[in-house]
Amino acid sequence: MKKFSLNYTLLFFVTAGLMTIVAGACKRYKMEPTKALIRVIDADGQPVQFSKVRIYALPSEFPPPSNAVRFDTCGVTSSDGSVEFDFTQYYEAGQAGFAVLDITACKTGFVGEGIIKITEEENNEETITILAGPCTIPSDCE
Repeated sequence: MKKFSLNYTLLFFVTAGLMTIVAGACKRYKMEPTKALIRVIDADGQPVQFSKVRIYALPSEFPPPSNAVRFDTCGVTSSDGSVEFDFTQYYEAGQAGFAVLDITACKTGFVGEGIIKITEEENNEETITILAGPCTIPSDCE
């Protein structure tokens, strides 16, 4: 009877060891940050500080699905005319592609628009030039 018990004990430890090795190997993947850096400049190429920046995705379907806007984030540029958005929490490892987002930037009497393709696990950058025009960013966007 001891031989029977010894075989099951050995089988248990071998299985537990293999599971530990597999679990450890799965945790070795370190996800890099997925970020977007938006620079806002004026017509002369000078950075525009304290301008509002909205980065968002609108669906191309009509009528839009109930969960239409996947991203809608706002920020304000710093003294160097840039603002950074971190999308790391939205990316899932193994996901193919991430997002193409619309950008609107404005400061009293000036507005600019553009798009940015967000590539997963990279620092993505885009520059927006603002020109005379009305701001289209909602007032609750800070």
